Amino acid sequence: MALESNSTAGGGRHQRPPSSTFAETMSKLRFPSRVQVIADYLDDDGPVSAWAAKAWRQQPVMLNAREHVGNEARWLRQTGPLDDDARRESLADLSSRLHDLQRHLSAARMPTGVYSTLTALAAVIDAGDDVHRLWGEALRVLDDFVGATDGP
Repeated sequence: MALESNSTAGGGRHQRPPSSTFAETMSKLRFPSRVQVIADYLDDDGPVSAWAAKAWRQQPVMLNAREHVGNEARWLRQTGPLDDDARRESLADLSSRLHDLQRHLSAARMPTGVYSTLTALAAVIDAGDDVHRLWGEALRVLDDFVGATDGP
């Protein structure tokens, strides 16, 4: 059985156009808008119930995240008195690490609602504001995430 050659007289390869069925199928595909993709990403599977959030927080990846966030709060408290520029720099470093943690938790398929407070904190730090208010807010959010709200 001889194979058919796809070559033309000039020695080049002749490429067959895609079938009309393929072209029709591709033209009928609906792609979601960017807004829908972002909404789906942020919405995840809807709000996380208190019971589900408690169960998610017991996952090993979340236990590690809570330990890391507890260390972040401890490091902020141990810095001692800082001027405004040094505090801004420390908060910017914290924001960078929170973004990294967010990517890690997202890759681990954790519902965004479980760590949304950290995402919001990073966004607030990135937006900039009164450094003293941001410092206090960062400590409050970190403590709340860990579950140790009775700290100073």
